[in-house]
Amino acid sequence: MKRAHLKNAVRICFLIGIVYAWVGTGYLTWIYRLLNHYSEQTVGMFTNVIDYAFQAVGMLLLAIFVKKRASNLKNIFTLSIACEMVFMTAAVLIPVPSLSVISGLMMDVFCGMLFGCCFTCLASLPDMRGITMGMGWAIGSVASYLISIPRDGDFLRSGYSLFLYLIFAVMAFLLYREPVGKDVAEKQAPTHNPPDTRILVIALFTVILIEIARNMGFLFPISEFAEGTVKMEYSRAYYAVGLILAGIITDRSRPGGLLLCVCSLLCPFISLFLAHYSVAGEILWALNYALTGLLTVYGVILFSDLSENALYLAGFGLICRRIGEPIGASLGTAFSSSPVVLITFTSIAFVAAVFCSAALTKSLYLTTSGYSPKKDETNKDTALENIPQKNQAGDLDNEEEKYAAFASKYSFSSRELEVFREVLKGSTNSKIAENLFITENTVKFHMKNLLKKTGTANRTELNELFHSN
Repeated sequence: MKRAHLKNAVRICFLIGIVYAWVGTGYLTWIYRLLNHYSEQTVGMFTNVIDYAFQAVGMLLLAIFVKKRASNLKNIFTLSIACEMVFMTAAVLIPVPSLSVISGLMMDVFCGMLFGCCFTCLASLPDMRGITMGMGWAIGSVASYLISIPRDGDFLRSGYSLFLYLIFAVMAFLLYREPVGKDVAEKQAPTHNPPDTRILVIALFTVILIEIARNMGFLFPISEFAEGTVKMEYSRAYYAVGLILAGIITDRSRPGGLLLCVCSLLCPFISLFLAHYSVAGEILWALNYALTGLLTVYGVILFSDLSENALYLAGFGLICRRIGEPIGASLGTAFSSSPVVLITFTSIAFVAAVFCSAALTKSLYLTTSGYSPKKDETNKDTALENIPQKNQAGDLDNEEEKYAAFASKYSFSSRELEVFREVLKGSTNSKIAENLFITENTVKFHMKNLLKKTGTANRTELNELFHSN
């Protein structure tokens, strides 16, 4: 990998880490303030349901902005930083409980926008998306823990923590860069060969159902946090382990990352079982946070891959999680008094998540790349859109005519044609990924389709077939 790409990955990693440390610890300071005015049940509703819903709203607003104007994210990121800091300060310092709640919810909206901006930056990485996301989120988790150490957490509870949060905000501003240039942003507009709708729907339901099943089994009870029997900041340190592991595995194998997410769904059942044996809450929090890291990384990277041709999808992984979390938490709370009913509904969500995961694996990783339109006729048309048309003299260049005929004969999609051109140039997978702003895994998916459509066994035969026509 070129040094420039590595530097870009490191910058994005620290950007994600700083933003997560900033908004994450600011959120905890706000929760401490709410506990001075409201019951644990009320604050629990904020942390498990309302808070996530408002973050999802923020990310959806950003997606709308990106869909309309993907080439100018710097301004929206700067605005989000300023508004996040203003509302965070108000939520912590305003003594009126109702106004503190309103400020905190607005803080959540801009928190979602900040996360969405960070995830769009992953589009500029041809690879290393998983480890960049995992390490960045892990840095934020560990930082949350370190900030809680001074004065046994009193610093985090005090208004003085706002000075540290301001420093984080400035650092985030300095680290942010536009994820893609204007020309690439136009290329990645949703009108340019977007992901298959069926695959997109399956991906949405997969992440949402996994999150519902996970949250139904373990609700992160705020009472343990309020009583001091569990330190949320300390538990977040375990989160880093799952995040880094998920980043490494997801980069090596997307299906492997998804399989880990499905396996992590055993955690709710473990939590429900151990809860009856008075196991220390700290252990359950640590276990759940560690396994949550798997879904955090895979969910973001799944939609980061799908956003290669539709940048506005970059934040949908976290949006799905923010939708699934409150649904799962609400159902878990509603059925908490009836363990049999809770286990039954958790099992139903588990089975549904497994089926969706299997469908996603088959549709996205085994049979198609997920970026081609459904019908061959459409593939043919979109492929030909990238072939230069007749010149003023009415003649086509012989080479381009040959490309057009070959693409039409084998029903290449637009993206497959782009990969095919790179193959004929002798480009390696990593070079193709770099030139087309996609991952090496995606290149492999397209190569598999090209070889299958042409009936060739390797690149050499594919090259020979083209030149023999």
